[in-house]
Amino acid sequence: MKGIIMDILTSFIAGTGLGIFNYTSLWYTVKHIPFVKNPTFLSSTSYFLRMGITMAGFFLVMDGRWKNLIVCLVGFLMVRFIFVKIFQPKRQLREVPKEG
Repeated sequence: MKGIIMDILTSFIAGTGLGIFNYTSLWYTVKHIPFVKNPTFLSSTSYFLRMGITMAGFFLVMDGRWKNLIVCLVGFLMVRFIFVKIFQPKRQLREVPKEG
């Protein structure tokens, strides 16, 4: 039982680490696109590096067990939802015109 919990916890932590790496790298790439001479090269290189490292991480965490992959994916997606919440543009409240 203790081994299963450690597998789940390790897979979840690895998934959050992969998510932090992936989405931080994506944020960095998007922020630097306007300042580079060849933005296509930057974005495509970033994409392939991020996907390669992330997929290799998923493969290593999975270790032949699909349950590890699912838990890792949950951690990865949790980071995505947190980053979207943190980095979304702030909406300004508009005043509703008064009738009459």
